[in-house]
Amino acid sequence: MRLPAGDAYYSAIQNPHTAFKDPELRACQVEKQPLFGATMPKPYSGGFTVTFHLLRQPGPGWAVRCFTKDVPDVERRYDAIGRFFAKTASSCSVRAGCLYDGIQINAAWYPIIKMQWV
Repeated sequence: MRLPAGDAYYSAIQNPHTAFKDPELRACQVEKQPLFGATMPKPYSGGFTVTFHLLRQPGPGWAVRCFTKDVPDVERRYDAIGRFFAKTASSCSVRAGCLYDGIQINAAWYPIIKMQWV
C-alpha cells in the first residue's frame, strides 16, 4: 500500500473532526508543541509508525499510530492481536484496534491503530 508522506499526517491530524470517522477521535484535540515559532502536533516516532496523542476530557485520551512504512499483513496481525487481548483482557492491557478507514488524507482513507494512551 502506498502511504502518505509524514507531513500529510501532520496536516490532517490538526483537525480531528475532519480527519477521522471514529466518533471518539473526532471529539479529541491533538497534543501540540511549539516548533519554529508555530504550534504543531507533537509526534512520537517509532519503527514503522508515527504516533500522536489525542487528548480528551475526562481521561488520558488516545494514541493514534499512523503507518509510515508499508508492512505486509500489518492489518491482519493487529486484528489477531486485538482478538487475543479481547479474550484475555487484564489490568495490564489497553483497548486497541486497527481502524481501516482511520485517517483521511487528500480524500483517501488510510489505516491507523487506535489505542488507549498510557
